[in-house]
Amino acid sequence: MAISESMSRRIRAVFNTFSFWTIVLYNVLALNSLEFANLVAKRLFLKGFPFTTITVMFVTYCLIQLIKERERRQALIDDPDPIPPPAPAPPPPPTDPSSTRTDAQPVDPNKQKAE
Repeated sequence: MAISESMSRRIRAVFNTFSFWTIVLYNVLALNSLEFANLVAKRLFLKGFPFTTITVMFVTYCLIQLIKERERRQALIDDPDPIPPPAPAPPPPPTDPSSTRTDAQPVDPNKQKAE
């Protein structure tokens, strides 16, 4: 609550960048062989380090921020913040004189009225 919405989005984008590439490498491993996954990881992280690695991570970071901002704008379009409903009005005072009793004695429904 202490940081702004844009700073929160940036922090989440940093963490999502590493999470995204972890998922990508896992999918490469699952869909191909261990040798191919090692080749991709070496090319991405070791052979071109630091220029290639930093460039790929930075582009991914920027794209995640763009996606999150677009999702935020679309959510505001789809479901804008509603205007809060007015406070409910207090119930009207009873106007039937027979329903208001001035005495504090309890009424026994078994007793019949004497006429």
